[in-house]
Amino acid sequence: MQVKCLEIANFRKLESVRIDLSDQTTLLVGANNSGKTSAMDAVKQFLGKDSFKLSDFTLFHLSRIREIGERWEAAATPTTPGKTPPPQPGDEFQTIAEWSSFLPQLDIWIEAAEHELYRAPELLPLLDEYCGGVGVRLRLEPNNIPHLVKNYLKAREAVELTRSAEAEESKRPRLRPMNLVEFLEANIGTYFGVSAYRLDPHQVAGKINFAGNSVGGPLVPLPEPSAAQPQRLSEDSEPIARSVLNKLIHVDVIDAQRGLQNDESAVTLSSSIASYYKEHLDFAKHPTPHDLEAIRATQDASKIFDERLQEVFRPPLAEVARMGYPGTANPEPLIKTNMRLTDGLVHESVLRYRVGTPSDDQDAALFELSEGLNGLGYQNLVLMIFRLMSFRDRRLRLGKSGIAANDSAVLVPIHLVLVEEPEAHLHAQVQQVFINQAYSTLTTRPAEDRYADLTNQLVVSTHSSHIAHELEFDRIRYFCRGMPVEDKPVPTTVVKSLARVFGSDDETARFVKRYLKVNHCNLFFADAAILLEGAAERILLPSFVTNAHPKIAQCFVEYLEIGGAHAHRLKGLLVELAIPTLVITDIDATDEDGKKARPQRGSGQTTGSDALKNWLEASASVDDLLSLAGERKVSRGPTRVGVRFAYQIAVDAHLKGTEPVEMLPSTFEDAVVIENLELFASTTGTGLFGKFSATAKAAAEAGDLSTVAKALYESIQKGDKAKFALEMLLSIEDEKAVVVPGYIAEGLRWLESEVSKLPLLPSADVSGTGAAATGQA
Repeated sequence: MQVKCLEIANFRKLESVRIDLSDQTTLLVGANNSGKTSAMDAVKQFLGKDSFKLSDFTLFHLSRIREIGERWEAAATPTTPGKTPPPQPGDEFQTIAEWSSFLPQLDIWIEAAEHELYRAPELLPLLDEYCGGVGVRLRLEPNNIPHLVKNYLKAREAVELTRSAEAEESKRPRLRPMNLVEFLEANIGTYFGVSAYRLDPHQVAGKINFAGNSVGGPLVPLPEPSAAQPQRLSEDSEPIARSVLNKLIHVDVIDAQRGLQNDESAVTLSSSIASYYKEHLDFAKHPTPHDLEAIRATQDASKIFDERLQEVFRPPLAEVARMGYPGTANPEPLIKTNMRLTDGLVHESVLRYRVGTPSDDQDAALFELSEGLNGLGYQNLVLMIFRLMSFRDRRLRLGKSGIAANDSAVLVPIHLVLVEEPEAHLHAQVQQVFINQAYSTLTTRPAEDRYADLTNQLVVSTHSSHIAHELEFDRIRYFCRGMPVEDKPVPTTVVKSLARVFGSDDETARFVKRYLKVNHCNLFFADAAILLEGAAERILLPSFVTNAHPKIAQCFVEYLEIGGAHAHRLKGLLVELAIPTLVITDIDATDEDGKKARPQRGSGQTTGSDALKNWLEASASVDDLLSLAGERKVSRGPTRVGVRFAYQIAVDAHLKGTEPVEMLPSTFEDAVVIENLELFASTTGTGLFGKFSATAKAAAEAGDLSTVAKALYESIQKGDKAKFALEMLLSIEDEKAVVVPGYIAEGLRWLESEVSKLPLLPSADVSGTGAAATGQA
């Protein structure tokens, strides 16, 4: 038995998403503010303790709640001055139908053999054929709509009566609630609760692949089930006991805020060890023969300590007695200890770290450090491992917790553990160690029959490319930030399974997977991507961005040096990730014989760039490519997020005293020189940089630019481009004086306009709608 998938709807920015869970570890990745935290919170709140707020509703649905309140007020016609009755009986707004389309909900689909559901027979469908799984919907909904209507209208009446005391409209105070949103903002816990409903698994045929189903063979998943497709509940759907899920799923959480600080409120490793001891190892609970010796030693120590305390406190207590207390009729004070073994575990000295090996004549304590002196990273790692061990032992009822519990009770079959951002304070290699060991820690257990059918599923949210690097892509779920649209002004999230984003071509999929592994998967956390032709672009482009495009510089931009021959292989991935992408490639002109050539107009040249031919799908003619402009250089996928192509364009080059001459650069390097002839003419250097400087100087001295393009092209054929870029960084004092090649400048301006549209940072709500922020992480 296992959780097959989760479908979340109308919860913060997760308007409609589906998260397929791996049978072991599932990793949630994505850029900041993409919805990973919302997904974890949805599971915690629906399956754990209710702690919902109105801001948990998807923000653009709040206007619909406001409209419902307005219709309630319009339907309420006062019959007596000063009194506002509720709407007439049978009013359509007193049913759940008006609310159901925008209520936060979590659908849980569980794969199980039919015989495994004896724990929860309420979930079995009312059909003869079992298709391998069951579903439960948890929905946040009004508990009693007529009661809500009555109390809302009463609150509104009180507000309006108070405001009407001021005759002049402009001077009337703004009191709350002015609408249903403000009323629920303060009272959501009073009027809303979570209800559970049974779902029909036969309606998900073709959407969820349940193993062992008996209806028409294996079900085939949809090509991209990234959006939830929740089935409609019938009007007569009756809630079932929410506790039914407690028989099937046990949820534990390691929050992102783990409190590893040096203050009194911090969660320390010592307190975690003490908690683990109390629950699983405490000698005083159901003592075994092995425990009796420790208990006896503790009691003997307590007796000796009490005798010594009575002796040392006798003079102070006698002094108190001389002051008239205790007196003949008052109780006599005694000093006694209540020595408990756990008392020695709750201070930082209990957990110590040995940092060296003492010799026989040295005190071992000199080589130990207390807990607080060790690094936060190591503390965080040990704390998380102890938490996982504690979760496991509690769930399996190991140690004293098993003796205390009913040992014959049925164990919960699914253990779902959520871990938020485990990378905090951890070095890269330690992050990788954790993600590789976490699941095995959960599954380490005795080889007993009662544990045979139990499953563990670990869900981890992360911003760490090092953690993402360690898992296969079929276990990674990418949270993609959607763009605001007219009817949905707040951006929402789409969740994608990376198992489906590499295309059907085996060679391409293999290349992309290996390439991402080499680059440590940074692309999954980027706000934008720039694909580069070579090393020189990789060296110089970040300075171009920093100096001229601050909005791009504020984002996390992933630079991928991949070259025009392979850039198109990333098309499927980048389209699915839906992040603005700039592809900087060379025009790669070839003559009629297919040989590389210096770009020239009207010579029948074609491009050899696979990126331009196979991704942009533009004309192969160099003349046609030179005439392309604006949006014609942009490829947009289904999400309308664009990929913009930048390649060499015509440049009107000039030097002082010369007429501008059109030049067609062939590479990034000669494009930089052509745009900066004055700068290169005033410098000297070695290698390719020196050759470029000499060409520019010769043209300046001769006052003739006619041979510059050809000379630069010939120099490039034998030059080291990376060394050119490095020497340029060293030789040019004012990097801001460098003119960015025109084709790159165009591309960067486009990218800057695209990232400006991204919902990168949440902004405070000042509209009075009651929502805390538009970001909804």
